[in-house]
Amino acid sequence: MKPSIGNKLAGGFGICVLMLSALAGFDFLALEKLGILYHDALMRSSGIELAADAQHIGVDLYQIIADSIINRDVSKSMQLWVDGKQEAKEKLRKMTALADTPMEHAAVADAKQALDCFAAGRPSRR
Repeated sequence: MKPSIGNKLAGGFGICVLMLSALAGFDFLALEKLGILYHDALMRSSGIELAADAQHIGVDLYQIIADSIINRDVSKSMQLWVDGKQEAKEKLRKMTALADTPMEHAAVADAKQALDCFAAGRPSRR
């Protein structure tokens, strides 16, 4: 029996629909994986941003002290110091929430102790 042109067209159409549905399924799976990677990247970027901020806490507070000495404007520097100290404490609170290991928790606790001792005007105990 010889296949007719209608049967050939129907078979070709069926194969095309099957290929399109397979391609749509593959795209959906790829989109799901991309969404997971995007959310992971967002979580890691906030951690990296916080780590970069943590590196600059001491530098920012030192800059406030240096500016007060250079400009001899103690009242403005005192307000900047209080603001900088509050900002540093907030960053340390965020770091405490993100710390995973006991070593990281100890490092954040040391930084908090150093900030509190430095702010009180007495040297930190090490």
